[in-house]
Amino acid sequence: MKYYLNGVDFAQYGVYVSDSRGFLDALELKEPVALDWPDYHGQQVDLSAPRYRSREITLECFATAISKSDSVQKLTEFFNELSKPGLHRLMVDTGEVKPLVYDVYRQGAVSVKKVWRGGVNIGQFTLTLIEPDPIKKVYSYTAATGSMQVSFTLTSEKLVTIQWGDGTSTTGRGENIALSHDYTNAGTFYPVISGVIDEISAITTNATLVWNSL
Repeated sequence: MKYYLNGVDFAQYGVYVSDSRGFLDALELKEPVALDWPDYHGQQVDLSAPRYRSREITLECFATAISKSDSVQKLTEFFNELSKPGLHRLMVDTGEVKPLVYDVYRQGAVSVKKVWRGGVNIGQFTLTLIEPDPIKKVYSYTAATGSMQVSFTLTSEKLVTIQWGDGTSTTGRGENIALSHDYTNAGTFYPVISGVIDEISAITTNATLVWNSL
């Protein structure tokens, strides 16, 4: 599998993933409303509209470089990219048609263990990433000359967010609200709609649905 950070292959930073957790784990349920009647056994729990906590993704990583200075430079660039303002697009290419897409931020400090093996500098570290809005629909849109705008018209009483896949986002709610975005570069992008997506009553778009729920 290949891992991409804001559209750049981890390998360009000399970073590789040896193990991962959290991508497809069942999310933790938020505490539901419960009534504890003294004259009844147990509790009455309202699970009619379950809500979930953020997703935590753990990546066991190693970085390779031909020298200590090369190692410092590559890792600094990688961590600086994760330290930029806003969410960061993490994409996993599984080798199939559908990529896994997450908008995340880094949590906690990162401790790098450095070793030399066969004249190669290797740094090992654990990366913890948080996806704050984990319930989402993922779409695909190919921007090309004459067709650079992706658009959605949707109805939702609750606020939804669209991450356009190029580092920008739009929020909105209402009946038949029109949300669109113009890409400045050609290529394939993955707009993501997140929020209480099960309460979106209608969506029309010129994008292609990749994951109805991820």
